[in-house]
Amino acid sequence: MNMLDIIAKYKKEDDIKKESNFYSSCDMLVFLSIEGFNRTLNLSSYMSLCDDILHELKSFKSINREVKKIYFFQSDICNSDMTREIVPAMSMLEYMYLFHKDKLALHNEFLGYHYTYFIIEYKEKTNEGRLVHLLEQSLLKVYESFKVKNMYLNSVLDKGATDYHGHYQGIFDSYGLEGKKAAKPEIIEVPNVIEKPKKSSSVNEFIAYVDKSLKSIHVGQLPFHPVKFLMQDTREYKYLREEFVILARYIKDIRKSYDGQIELGEEKERWDAKIDSELIEITQAIPKYEYETRKALAFTIHQYRGLSLDLRTKHQQGVDSFSKVIVSSINAKHDKEYSEPRVLLIGALFEFFNNDELILAKSIQYVKENTILGIFSSIYIIVDSKRCIKIH
Repeated sequence: MNMLDIIAKYKKEDDIKKESNFYSSCDMLVFLSIEGFNRTLNLSSYMSLCDDILHELKSFKSINREVKKIYFFQSDICNSDMTREIVPAMSMLEYMYLFHKDKLALHNEFLGYHYTYFIIEYKEKTNEGRLVHLLEQSLLKVYESFKVKNMYLNSVLDKGATDYHGHYQGIFDSYGLEGKKAAKPEIIEVPNVIEKPKKSSSVNEFIAYVDKSLKSIHVGQLPFHPVKFLMQDTREYKYLREEFVILARYIKDIRKSYDGQIELGEEKERWDAKIDSELIEITQAIPKYEYETRKALAFTIHQYRGLSLDLRTKHQQGVDSFSKVIVSSINAKHDKEYSEPRVLLIGALFEFFNNDELILAKSIQYVKENTILGIFSSIYIIVDSKRCIKIH
């Protein structure tokens, strides 16, 4: 038996244990559609759909005392999917072939569709068949009220199919993380290569500082610094991630000139930056639980498959309501009632637009329609610190 066969045998045994642990306390509902409803519905309707589903889940849990919690998230199954569970990373097709060959026919059947997963966790599993059926019918009514169609299956009647989804989407692994407090990572002291920028400098010097800092993090031989940057674990990393990379992108894309002098507010001024006489305010559009998911992602190689079901649910809620988060971020700045006009820059992550250009375009339009320019001279969203999109 070669090494790969040994690994496959061990993994199969381990996966059987994870399946058993999951099904001893949970059931799964899977709703299938050709593509996500955030693409097929207008954005306001989609967010209303999400609100109604959330209300239905809360109501269902309150009425059925046997239910401990309901988790949910969305995902596609497509040819480009990769797993990092095995190093080097391999395609999910290879992964299923090596470790779940008996599910290959299902993989071909489910490939290319969009899925919404609902996981019911019970306080005690007694009459799960009835509860699964009731929740399934309740959710179908919500979907039908928005005139959207989807197919569905559940672990009571279609366990073979939900087994496939459980392995493909890492659901069994994610459930294994519930109730387990993540171990505090060992603190590894590494040289802090991120210097503090000058409070006042030329624009050219500031851009050079940002570019050099990012290069040292992502290109240099410093494996711990991307995590430090993601976690913003020092003041230098916090300002670099939350303000300076956003400001640098605005200068490169909109001002298109490195001339002039720049002064940084450093929380001592009523502005975040000033370029010559132009005042600039910088903020972040951040979903409620973004820090929790960011912290968990910093210490997993499995991306969102490596998060607990609770965090995957919180992240999904953040994605579903992200356009409202941006609007709230802008309105919160209007409430400051600044005495002097200024440019407003809002940092946003593309992942909260599902990494989808159509969703981004819908969200930008929604934000434009639900905000005003007010005291600001202009308002921009900076996506992944890579591009500026004008709102007003």
